[in-house]
Amino acid sequence: VGMLRVSAVMAGLGNDETIMNSSIKPFISPVLEVFEGMALEELLVKMQEESEPFAVLTDEYGGTAGIVTLEDIMEVIVGDMEEAKGPKGIRKVAANHFIMAGSEPLIEVEETLGIAIDSHGVHTLSGWMLLERFDLEAGDEIEYEGYRFIVRSMNKNSIRQVEVKWKKEHPVKSED
Repeated sequence: VGMLRVSAVMAGLGNDETIMNSSIKPFISPVLEVFEGMALEELLVKMQEESEPFAVLTDEYGGTAGIVTLEDIMEVIVGDMEEAKGPKGIRKVAANHFIMAGSEPLIEVEETLGIAIDSHGVHTLSGWMLLERFDLEAGDEIEYEGYRFIVRSMNKNSIRQVEVKWKKEHPVKSED
């Protein structure tokens, strides 16, 4: 049908509080729809021309195949934008307390924590955690080898940032 822009609703709300009881129809704007086979460069130009931050992809049957954002396109061109902005690698917060990127190689995680992680063919912290429990969401945690691995943020279906703490009921391990 279209897209509801929250900014338009909020701007209208500033002028008239009765908007909250009215139809959303006046706030719906058209959505850029493109064929899923469109070339990436052509899509980028079209999105720039129409000042649209995303497009709905349609398949050969006219159904919705998904959406693509301007950020998705930029990540194809220059790499993962979130990881570039966010914390990288492993950051020590305190003794036995770390913030780790989900993309951190398991070998680095094992070395930092002094534990062996049974990885079954995955190579990153995010991959291992999702292997342990695929339905993880921000705030969920996994306990393993005396540590709590807490999901702090996600990017679609991958874990972006993990907080790792030694469980409180165990004594604090000595620092290296």
